[in-house]
Amino acid sequence: MMSATSSTVPESPPSFVLGASVREMFLMALGSLVLLIVEVLMSTPWILFGRYLWIDELWTKLIASEPSVWQSLVALKHSGDPTPPVYHLLARASWGLVGGSGETAFRTLAFVSMWVALVLIYALLRRTFAVLPALVAVLAFWSSPPIIEYAFFARPYAPLLAAIAGFCLIYGADKKGPAATALTAAMAALVCTLHYFGVFALASVVLGDTLARHEPLPAMIRRWLPAAAGPIAVAACWPFVHAWNTGQTVFSYLPPQSLGSAVRDVFLSWGGALEATVILAFAWSISSLARLTIHLLGYSGEARTPNIGPLQPVAGLLGLILVPMFLAIFSALVYPAMTTRYMIPGLLGVTALLAVVASNTSPRILVGTAMLLMLLGARNLRVYSAWKLRWQTAEEQMTKIGQGDQLAIVTFNVHEAYLLYAYAPSLRSRLFIADFRTTHRDKLSRVVLLDYELETKWSTVYADLPKLANLDQLRRMGKFHLVNSEPPVLADQENRPSISLPLQKVAQVLSFRSVDGLYEVRPN
Repeated sequence: MMSATSSTVPESPPSFVLGASVREMFLMALGSLVLLIVEVLMSTPWILFGRYLWIDELWTKLIASEPSVWQSLVALKHSGDPTPPVYHLLARASWGLVGGSGETAFRTLAFVSMWVALVLIYALLRRTFAVLPALVAVLAFWSSPPIIEYAFFARPYAPLLAAIAGFCLIYGADKKGPAATALTAAMAALVCTLHYFGVFALASVVLGDTLARHEPLPAMIRRWLPAAAGPIAVAACWPFVHAWNTGQTVFSYLPPQSLGSAVRDVFLSWGGALEATVILAFAWSISSLARLTIHLLGYSGEARTPNIGPLQPVAGLLGLILVPMFLAIFSALVYPAMTTRYMIPGLLGVTALLAVVASNTSPRILVGTAMLLMLLGARNLRVYSAWKLRWQTAEEQMTKIGQGDQLAIVTFNVHEAYLLYAYAPSLRSRLFIADFRTTHRDKLSRVVLLDYELETKWSTVYADLPKLANLDQLRRMGKFHLVNSEPPVLADQENRPSISLPLQKVAQVLSFRSVDGLYEVRPN
């Protein structure tokens, strides 16, 4: 192994065991935090941190609002939230530390977690790559739209990325003392109890690291043992898993998937890092063309070799590109789960691939590439902020419904109902979710069918949440307000996502009719 203190090769990567120096890591952590804060200030900070919560984010707030930790865990067990308990404990702690609104506290947790993930990824990459390739790969990761989105999303995905990067860092070490072994086990448990699908990331890291090593079986078993704490932690969460599965007939809003369709979605998932990858590939092409031109002109200078150390120290990180494949198999055999938020750990693995490309690119061109990626990150953050501002404006308008009367307010699914419950509390007593299971089940999307089952569970925990009401109950109400639905209501909308049906058309299919801007159930 190359020495980190070698004086004959000043540009060599740092020690693969110790990684970058403390000073370098401090500058990286400080510089990246400043960059993220500047980009946030260039966007719309109150939208990024304080906007209304989406439905599953609202679940976080409901559970974290409980008076005690124990009551939060009891509520989680009996509710419709399938997330393991550790994230909710972190959310409670974040709210207690940050104070103010839950919206800001939860999103601050996500933002800080993503920043920690960036720093840890850099530390990992520096075990094999020089400063500029590692930095460019981290900037490419941050500029990806899915990463920006989940840096401000009040769910466990950003903390999960930080935990996975931390596990990679400690698991990839060549030698471990008792303290490091205990930390490895703790990180493995954290990965799997922030999200149950974290077990796919854990398996990917272990597999990638194992394939890169040439150790006897006893040594490999000793290395695997601390990682077993992850599956053990999942087993310890069995009461939560069992309670969520009890009574469920619909487990996903996605349509059933074959292995072939799931694999297709795997390849589509890499679109999350498409812009940054194109920029880096373009930079590499320019660098390669320049080197070829210099060679053809007869330049006889010293041949340049890529400044890359052995890839074994980042093999676990590289193994994360397998996460979407594991998810594809799960989707084909168990239930569909090929969504971006479950596949983003795969983008951690992509950083290692991008660092390889960057290491074959001229340092001068990499400096320009890094600046371009910073601009791309700022631009994508502004685009995301503007999108959420439009969404927030529409949701604020929705909260004004029914202000001039006392008529019932009916929604097609739980998102709109819960949003009105949270942000228009004066409407709570007249909020209802239309229940079409006995009359129009075959016409409904999986989103709505899953909503019904989850709402049944949530209503057993929080009695004042909006109630389900079937057509007979709605008929007795007479006229009511009907809220336009964001998620697809009809199966036709679900099967053809590009289709846009007006509220009146959806209502007509589901036996409602419009009367002077209000709605009522059509007579039998």
